[in-house]
Amino acid sequence: MAPQIPQLAVEDCDEAIKLEPTYVKAINRRGIAFEILERFDDALNDFIISASLDVKTITLALSSVDRVLRRLAVEKAAKILDNQGSSLPSLTVISAYFATFRSRLSPDSPDRGIAPGDARLLQSMQALSIANYGDAMDLVNEAMDEGISISWRAGRAEARNLRGTFRYLTGDLDGAKADFLASLAIIPTYTQNFVKLARIHIEQNNEAAALECFEDAILFDGNDPDIYHHRGQALLEAKKHTLAAEDFDKSISLDGQFILSHLQLAVAQCKAGHIEDSEITLQHTLELFPKRSEPLNCYGEFLLEQHRYESAVEMLERAYELESRKAVPNVASLLNQGRALFRWKHDINAAKHCCAVALLADPESLDSIAMLAQISLQCGDFEEAISHFEDLVAAAHRKSDRVAALMCQLACAAHMKFLKEYPDLAPELEVFARESHLTLTRKHLARLQHTSILDLTADL
Repeated sequence: MAPQIPQLAVEDCDEAIKLEPTYVKAINRRGIAFEILERFDDALNDFIISASLDVKTITLALSSVDRVLRRLAVEKAAKILDNQGSSLPSLTVISAYFATFRSRLSPDSPDRGIAPGDARLLQSMQALSIANYGDAMDLVNEAMDEGISISWRAGRAEARNLRGTFRYLTGDLDGAKADFLASLAIIPTYTQNFVKLARIHIEQNNEAAALECFEDAILFDGNDPDIYHHRGQALLEAKKHTLAAEDFDKSISLDGQFILSHLQLAVAQCKAGHIEDSEITLQHTLELFPKRSEPLNCYGEFLLEQHRYESAVEMLERAYELESRKAVPNVASLLNQGRALFRWKHDINAAKHCCAVALLADPESLDSIAMLAQISLQCGDFEEAISHFEDLVAAAHRKSDRVAALMCQLACAAHMKFLKEYPDLAPELEVFARESHLTLTRKHLARLQHTSILDLTADL
C-alpha cells in the first residue's frame, strides 16, 4: 500500500474521532493504518482503546495489541542491546543454568607440552569449579585467542563448548551455536553440545529442530541421562506433560542422584493433573535429599497451588532457612513465601518484604522484580508497575527476557494513557479494560519467571 493511502486513512479517522471519541470502528481503522506506517506506539494505543471500548471484538483487538506489542518491544530491545552490549546475567541465573547439567570429569591435560591457550583453558575450568563465572568466561576467551594445542582434541572441544555456553548466557545465540557445532566437529560424541543446541532452537521457537538435536544426541549416547532431562524440560515448556514425565523418569532410571529430574517429574505430573502421583514424588524426593532446599521449595509450591497455605508457608520457610546459609542463596523459596502470604492473607506488605529481602540477596533477580510488578498490577498501581518493568528491562540480559519486560511495560503505559483519555468511562467498563490488559500482561510476565508447579499466568 502506498504511504499516502494509510496516511489519508489516519487523517479521515482523526476527523471522525473528533466528532465521536468512542467511535470504535474509526479507532481500529486508524490503528491498522498506524501499523502499516510503522508508527507502532500510536497503533498500540489505538488497539488498546479499541479492545477496551468494544467487548464484542475483544479477542481480535487483543490479538492486534499482542502483535504490535511484540514488534515494538523487539525493536526497542535491539536498540538497548546495541547501546549496552552483552554481559553475563545474575549469579543465580548462571548457577541455575550450570546446575541443569550433571557434574562430569574435566578433559585430561594434553599429553605433550602445555601451550599458552591450554593453560588458560585449565584455569578457566578451575574458575568454573568454584563458581567464578566472570573469570571463567574471560579465561576461556583468552584460551581461544591464544590457541589450543592441535593434539589436544578434548581440550579444543571443551574450549568451544565452554565459550559457546558463555555466549549463550550473554545472549549471543548465533555465536553459541557456531561454537557448539565446532565442538561437535572435533568430537562428534560430545552429546552435551546437542543438548545446548536444542536449547537455542527452543529459544528461537524451532521445536522440531530442538527435538532433532535430542534424537541425534541419543544416537551417539542413549545412556546419557542429561539428554532425557533436558528433553523433558523442553516438552514440559511445550505443555506435553505426559511425554515430559516419561523423559524425567528415564533420566532418573539412568542416574537417580540428580535432584532436578525428580523435581521436574513432580512438576510434570502435577501439570498433567496427576496430583497424588506428584505429591508422592515430592515426598520421595524429600526422603532422598533431606538436606537440600529444592525439594522443600517445590513441595511448598505444590501445597500453595493446592491452597494448603499454612503448610506451604511452613515448607517454604524451611527451604529458605537452608538457602540462607549459602554465600549466594537461591531466592525462589522466599518469593514463594511472599506469594503464599499474598494469596492466603492478602498480605501485600509481607509479599513486598519478601521481594525486598530477595533483592538484597540477589539485586538482579528477575523473579523478584517481576513479582513486585505483579503485586502492583493486582493492586491497580500502574505507575509503580511501570517503574518495576523499567527495572526489569534494565536487569534483563537475554533478548527474550528484555522483550517480555518491554511488552509488559508498554502494555501498562498504553493502559494508563487510555484511562487519561477516557476519564468518564463507566466504572464497570474500566474494570473490564483493566482485567483484559492484566491478562495480557501476566502472559508475558510469566515468561520472565522460573518453570514451576505454580501457574504464573494467574494472580499471585
